[in-house]
Amino acid sequence: MRDENLIARLRRQEPDALQDFYREYGPSILSVAFPIVGDTWDAEEVLQDVVWTVHRKIHTFEGRTEFWWWVCQITRNASRMLLRKRKRVPTPISQGEVEYLIETGDHPSVATPEQALALLRAERRLGDELRQMDPLNRQVFQAMDLKGQTKEEAAEDLGLSVEALKSRLHRVRKALRSTIQLEGLGEAFAPA
Repeated sequence: MRDENLIARLRRQEPDALQDFYREYGPSILSVAFPIVGDTWDAEEVLQDVVWTVHRKIHTFEGRTEFWWWVCQITRNASRMLLRKRKRVPTPISQGEVEYLIETGDHPSVATPEQALALLRAERRLGDELRQMDPLNRQVFQAMDLKGQTKEEAAEDLGLSVEALKSRLHRVRKALRSTIQLEGLGEAFAPA
């Protein structure tokens, strides 16, 4: 009975219905997604995708199965899709990009050749990291950190909610910080 009421409210697109769905099913969706994707951040991304999919596709739920089973199938599919995206081969770096990295590797703020080399290596590694990211996450990073758009502008341009944009941006920045730390590139970004 509770599901029938929620389904009807979701179909009418009542403002609180999606929040109630998130509160009611969020933990269960995470518990299905996590064993598949193996990462808390990815499981939360799947949760966001599932909530969005339920919002868009609720009219396709015919009631032949239990509502949770339908949501569970959406969750499994979203989890598998995320894994497929992660396994895609990154685009090789073009000759023009290599030349650009070499040209911009000589920064006036760098005092020694060793620092210039460390900075160039850091830029290359971070460039590789960005190219391997989910395309939407890369677009979020570019809009916010490179173009300087506001969260609202970037969210509207990318078709995301502000909360989803902030979540993606946090993941991107965290991944880039981890790359800097794991690769020992922190000194490349330290002031000379």
